[in-house]
Amino acid sequence: MTTSTLQQKENGQYLWFALLGLGFQPDAAASGLSKANIKHLNLGPNMFDKPNKDAFYIVTVYLLKKLNPTRFHEAYRNCWPVLNHKADAE
Repeated sequence: MTTSTLQQKENGQYLWFALLGLGFQPDAAASGLSKANIKHLNLGPNMFDKPNKDAFYIVTVYLLKKLNPTRFHEAYRNCWPVLNHKADAE
């Protein structure tokens, strides 16, 4: 195992434990996704070892809501949740 891979695993564990410490509940967060997306969803210490857009959305929304829920709803009310993935790519 290379040093960068080992460091990435450690950083993934730190992120995961920090999210859990903030009250993140992976089962509740994943319940809002369709069944097709849940099959490919990976939430855990190694969730960002490979590109994982669904996990990124879930974690980002959780952290923004935790930081300032009122501002989150005000700023993102017209673009969240992402329903049109083609428009999201632009």
